[in-house]
Amino acid sequence: MPDASQSPMDLSIPALRAAYAAGTMSPADAVRECLARIEAAGDNPIWIHRIPREQLMARVDALARIPKVERSTLPLYGIPFAIKDNIDVEGLPTTAACPAFAFVPAKTATVVTRLLDAGAI
Repeated sequence: MPDASQSPMDLSIPALRAAYAAGTMSPADAVRECLARIEAAGDNPIWIHRIPREQLMARVDALARIPKVERSTLPLYGIPFAIKDNIDVEGLPTTAACPAFAFVPAKTATVVTRLLDAGAI
């Protein structure tokens, strides 16, 4: 992982794909960088709910167990993503930023499932 004193790590999809292919970065590095940036922003209200670090790293570990030859079949392998809180994720409150509309869905939205099935984090 690059030195934190250097310019910020490029987390664009092309940069991540290139770094993963070159072996200079891993999905774990990308997730750690995303979390560091979120934490550095302090009490920024952009994030209404977040997946716990432990769950993110479990996802990273699951992706790491996929044989390298099969990773090419996952177009979003190791790409972090965020979703707006009006899209359902099982177990996380869907609020649309309005507590009066909040509920906890029993099922994850198809769009999120497809992202995960494509290898995204």
